[in-house]
Amino acid sequence: MRLAAIAKEFGDQVAIEWKSFLLRPEPRQVSLERFRRYTESWQRPAEQPGGGRFRVWSTDEGPPSHSVPPNVAVKAAGRLGRLEDYHLALMDAYFYAN
Repeated sequence: MRLAAIAKEFGDQVAIEWKSFLLRPEPRQVSLERFRRYTESWQRPAEQPGGGRFRVWSTDEGPPSHSVPPNVAVKAAGRLGRLEDYHLALMDAYFYAN
């Protein structure tokens, strides 16, 4: 991840502060085929140096319906001092392991 490289290079000169934004606060159904087409755009950042792991949605499971459940979970992880670990695992699960 590029932010990890910046933090490593600049050390105490930078502070990364994660903020949460509910991009989809209400449940919304999207067809699996439409969502798969959308995830094809994830290949652009995947091709960049340090761009992380991305792949087109590859399961027959439908996409997440809204952003509240993962937001609640990441807030809980933060209270337990595990925000970074959980955040990275969540991003990997969504963008790659799907």
